[in-house]
Amino acid sequence: MLKSKASMRLNRLLATPQGEELLTLLQEEYGGLSYTKGDPMDTAFREGQRSVVLYLEEVRDERAEQSTSR
Repeated sequence: MLKSKASMRLNRLLATPQGEELLTLLQEEYGGLSYTKGDPMDTAFREGQRSVVLYLEEVRDERAEQSTSR
């Protein structure tokens, strides 16, 4: 993942207890199934929400990998 200013800021946020709590709340709300039977527009909308959660998890996991490799 590229180290943009945004990902570095997210990295700092997710390293805090508040950031961890925020990610947990987002995972619970938007990290599940995105498919809506018979409604492709809702499925796409929900998949967009889910993709944000996946991105935040990737930022968090990258931070964890960096801290264990030091």
